[in-house]
Amino acid sequence: MSIGTFADRKVLIVDRFENFRMTVMHTLQAQGCLQVDTAVNGADAMRKSRFRRYDVVICEYDLGEGKSGLQLLETLREEKLLSAEGIFVLLSAELSKALVLAATDVSLDAFLAKPVASKHLLQRLSRLLRKRRVFAPVAQALDEGDSPRARALCAVLAAGNSPYKLAAQKLLGQLLLENGDFIQAERLYREIMEVKELDWAQLGLAYSKRGQGDFKAAEQWLEQALVSNGDCVAAYDALAELHGENLDPAAQQRALQHAVQVSPLTVRRQQRLGEVALNNRDLPVATQALRQAIRLGHHSTYDQPYTHFQFVRACSELSFLDRERGRGFDAEVSRVLSGFASRFALTDELALALHSVECAFRAVTGDGAHSRQLLSQLQAEHDLPEVPATVLLDWVSAADCLNEFTLRERLLQHMLDVYRDQEAVLEQMDLFLTLPVSRKKRERLAQLNKRGIGLYERQEFAQAIACFDQALQEFPRHGSVSLNLLQALVGGMTHSEQPLPYQQKAGPLVHHIDKRLNLTDEQRNRFGQLQRQWRHMAERS
Repeated sequence: MSIGTFADRKVLIVDRFENFRMTVMHTLQAQGCLQVDTAVNGADAMRKSRFRRYDVVICEYDLGEGKSGLQLLETLREEKLLSAEGIFVLLSAELSKALVLAATDVSLDAFLAKPVASKHLLQRLSRLLRKRRVFAPVAQALDEGDSPRARALCAVLAAGNSPYKLAAQKLLGQLLLENGDFIQAERLYREIMEVKELDWAQLGLAYSKRGQGDFKAAEQWLEQALVSNGDCVAAYDALAELHGENLDPAAQQRALQHAVQVSPLTVRRQQRLGEVALNNRDLPVATQALRQAIRLGHHSTYDQPYTHFQFVRACSELSFLDRERGRGFDAEVSRVLSGFASRFALTDELALALHSVECAFRAVTGDGAHSRQLLSQLQAEHDLPEVPATVLLDWVSAADCLNEFTLRERLLQHMLDVYRDQEAVLEQMDLFLTLPVSRKKRERLAQLNKRGIGLYERQEFAQAIACFDQALQEFPRHGSVSLNLLQALVGGMTHSEQPLPYQQKAGPLVHHIDKRLNLTDEQRNRFGQLQRQWRHMAERS
């Protein structure tokens, strides 16, 4: 092995254990590498990376307290402390499928199992450095922002017969897609596929077709990539993006759920699933995904305050619909609220949002005194025109659960005056209204009600219940929706040979209607009749 391979390289070794750090350092020094630094954890590695730009980082995955090895790589890239030429090698004694796929997500240069022999490590580093030398002009052009030169250099490598031809073709395809050269990218990927079917080429064809506006062909290529490789998480991610562009949120959520099932350790994917599921009013999925995103996000550069707020909101809404089910998240929400200031710099804007989500959460979980105190304080300190829509909705939620209906109506009227032309805000407001004001939600409510009533009239009670249950998730404060669901449950109890499941589902709903909803006199009379029928059937069974 040539000493020149390592002689001019700056290397950082990151590992908790001194013996390992010293062994690797001495091995590299014996190969002529004199610029070797060591770090004991992620924080130490970040400090050193800000003073020296390393060519190679050799890092253990488990670094103890603080950042993991993967989180260190994310931060180095986010802060541009690792150049396009830089090599990052991850080592781990754990080689679970979830960790391997998480490593694939961040495009590691190498993932090696511990314990690793010095000879094997040197051989792998040598191969990586030789490849870097070949691609160095391309990397330099990218670092300088000269994309046309990078594509031209890459095209030369892709056209040759070097051992790196396939890698050059893959990089060229990515550069063409980034530049919007979709027809040329498609031509390249088809040439690759004529030689060998590769999932990344199929993925590239999907992006090429999507860029040309052919969404059907793009979806077909993504499905083909998943046939080639069922663990191709990038294909699930791309499917989710495609369904999002096609305004199919249910399919978007399904694709993200598949992606998370295959690769559960990626923060941003869990964040995205939580956000989409919350918008779809799938509160069980939303709460689980957002909780996982918060756990994985600790020490991650992708940790976001918004994720914490959305988790608390999802738990609040789950508790509003089913207090017993929501109770399982109470301790976790309290930890998220109390630990927020230790994870983020608490600006005035974040403090307002934090106290507002806490106010709504305390109200829905029965801590009325604390919630009223917070709500009064927030109103005294902030003028309504200065308060963002998301925060105002937290105040509305708190007022609703505290039976402060005058305040609730005043806040909603203010929002209607300010946001009457913003459909996205109106759709969020519909969660707190007895009658939706957004065009989309009015049509959606009419559709669900019509379908559910038709199913009920045909005595297809299980399907009617599923339909009204979905309507309740989307319109949790709409009295008629809740009453329609209760009526379908009573119908199921009456006509089923196994009424117990219907009876058990009806119990929390009766409590929700009685304690949570502001019913009209007519709705209250209807509720009384249905409640008596439910109790009668429950006593009989």
